[in-house]
Amino acid sequence: MTTHGRNVKRMRRARSSMVGARSRVASFLARAAATRIPQRFGGLRWLSVAAIILFVLQSATGALLSLYYIPEPGAAYQSTRFIITDVPVGWLIRSMHHWAGELLLLTVIAHLLVVLIGRRYRAPREYEWVFGVLMLCVLLVFRFTGRLLPWDTIGHAASQGGLRLIESVPVFGETVAWWLRGGEVLGANTLSRFFTTHVVLLPWLIVALLVAHMLLLRRHGLSGDDE
Repeated sequence: MTTHGRNVKRMRRARSSMVGARSRVASFLARAAATRIPQRFGGLRWLSVAAIILFVLQSATGALLSLYYIPEPGAAYQSTRFIITDVPVGWLIRSMHHWAGELLLLTVIAHLLVVLIGRRYRAPREYEWVFGVLMLCVLLVFRFTGRLLPWDTIGHAASQGGLRLIESVPVFGETVAWWLRGGEVLGANTLSRFFTTHVVLLPWLIVALLVAHMLLLRRHGLSGDDE
């Protein structure tokens, strides 16, 4: 029996099972298992897979770091040092979190460049392009808010410069910068808002964008043969 035939049998068993009969989750997973992967699997598809893997790694290491990190001005730097020097393999987890974030940003940029150069943003895939650009914007905000969390000199300087840049944006720039700063100067409110934005607001936002992007991708498919 071929691989496709075995996958179809699994799908049928899932639909007839107790869970499958009462939940759409099992049916969705079964349909995903039955999806045939093209022989020519590269380019954009590998970039997409790499981005998802890096995002999962980023999320997992971020969750582990949050167990020890304290988002308070008097403890943020010390808790970061504690993670690096005293927590078992803490230095490795922090390094993985940092470099996974950098690689994720580069991967998404490369993905968008391939789409742009290949003009694969044209109808009916224009909304996929829009969601991709929005995900890049969210990743940039991830990087911006995360840089302040160690509460060191470099983070302070980078945050001050970034907030001044945001203030220069017409109409809503000053309001956004004021909200992020939490006042006139960087302080406890700033660190608290950066931390909340970094670990609560942005993850949900990027997951929502990713789900919308994947649903559109499943509906329209990839342009070209082989990417």
